[in-house]
Amino acid sequence: MYILETNSFKYYLGERLLFKLPALKLHTKSRIGLIGLNGSGKTTLLELLAGIRPIPAAAKIICKTTMTILPQLKERLSKSGGETTQTYILQALKQQSGLLLADEPTNNLDMDHLLWLEKELRHYSGALILVSHDRDFLDALCNEIWALDDKQLQIYQGNYSNYQQQKIISEKTHDQAYRKYIMQKTHLETAFSAKQQQAQKAVKTTKISLSEARITGAKPYFAKKQKKLQQTGQSILTRLDKLKQIEKRQSLPIIKMNLLS
Repeated sequence: MYILETNSFKYYLGERLLFKLPALKLHTKSRIGLIGLNGSGKTTLLELLAGIRPIPAAAKIICKTTMTILPQLKERLSKSGGETTQTYILQALKQQSGLLLADEPTNNLDMDHLLWLEKELRHYSGALILVSHDRDFLDALCNEIWALDDKQLQIYQGNYSNYQQQKIISEKTHDQAYRKYIMQKTHLETAFSAKQQQAQKAVKTTKISLSEARITGAKPYFAKKQKKLQQTGQSILTRLDKLKQIEKRQSLPIIKMNLLS
């Protein structure tokens, strides 16, 4: 059963595209790790799904369950950072919503609190979307990874380790396609430049005097050659226009686990 669905849409901050989303579907057992560079839009996406940020006119988000969002915790109580975070998490868990959105819930947690949180979320009855930089945390809890990378949301099945393996294959395939594209583009551009130079030489040759042309018969020949070179050059330009453009990828840094004492 799907508890949340969206269509494909783009989200802008002013005139700047923040990200483009594919159609999304969450079911009751979804355990999603949301990752990406700082500023890529992870928090914004959670707020859009939670309905606390206005969605674009073209967007459609349908939620069929209760939802709780646990935002990044910046305020402090009189307790330690870990105890403060634990207090907020307990309040969120008590609501027993069908979908929990947690933005960096491992912040400020020592190892004991981290193990406690992992245990609580493993037994959570609803679906989860977790933003975290803790690889081990994502490995333990997630069965799907959403990666915000280069303004696109890519979906990978499995936990963070599975994502890494799939990402390596995807990046290798993309890099091979990019190198092939650059080789084809360079080859066509070089060929077009060569044809242009040949055509320019033919233009100069057609400017010989009429008397010389009558003797040699060269002017009609080179005029015909010039036209053929121009047609070939246009054909190369057409091939360049039809060549599928492949951008050089921007790599997402590997998440590193900070060992807590």
